[in-house]
Amino acid sequence: MGQTTFSGPVRSLAGFISGPDSVVPITTAVVALSAADYGGRQLFVNYAGVGGILTLPLIIPTGPDANIGLNYDIVFATTVNAGGYKIKAFTDVPGDVFIGQVQTTAGGGSPTTFVPNGTTNDVINLNGTTQGGALNSRLTIKAVAANKWLVTGLLIGVPAFITPFANA
Repeated sequence: MGQTTFSGPVRSLAGFISGPDSVVPITTAVVALSAADYGGRQLFVNYAGVGGILTLPLIIPTGPDANIGLNYDIVFATTVNAGGYKIKAFTDVPGDVFIGQVQTTAGGGSPTTFVPNGTTNDVINLNGTTQGGALNSRLTIKAVAANKWLVTGLLIGVPAFITPFANA
């Protein structure tokens, strides 16, 4: 079945069933997350190499290509390599940034919450340890306004967490 567009609410009396294409494996180092290929799907990151990067598309707030509401659910199926992994907002002009918060946990320790500054933080750095990204870490990222990606999630790592949010 092809892509279908609705302009009003959709009602289902018996729920929706997602098919096998609703989960997309990420097994390469660099992926540009287009709305058509990755939007609204669960991204199952299973890349164990050094230096992975997921790049979000530019947020388009109005017009026929508007993508407010576009979301990505990212799950790490393997621990991020010490070489790191980045999730980047589209950093060309006008410059999209992250808002929201993520919690971290280190196997039963007290959780820590990190909040991006909302004005310049356009990168989430994961290193598998102090910045999270260990097996079963999970992030949800959603375009909520012009230049604003809302991020929530749980990053798993080791004690002595440092913020995963940075500027490109």
